[in-house]
Amino acid sequence: MVLPEEDTDMSLNADGAVSYAGLDNNSIIGGTIVNINSESALLLVKAGVQSKGVVIYIRNEIEALYPDKGI
Repeated sequence: MVLPEEDTDMSLNADGAVSYAGLDNNSIIGGTIVNINSESALLLVKAGVQSKGVVIYIRNEIEALYPDKGI
C-alpha cells in the first residue's frame, strides 16, 4: 500500500512529530513518524523487507525511546 503524500506531510507537520529512519548498511529500509503529543506513530517499510523483522525491530526501538507514551 502506498500512502498519499498528503498523509505523510500531515503527519510530519503535526505538533509533536518526530521522524526516524530505519537503516541497513546505510540504506533506508523504513522509518517512522512518531507524534509524542497524540501518542501515535506511522510506520513505513520499504517494499521487499516487510517479512524480515524490520517492522518489529523499528517498533521495539520506538517503544524503548518512548516507554511512557504507549506508542
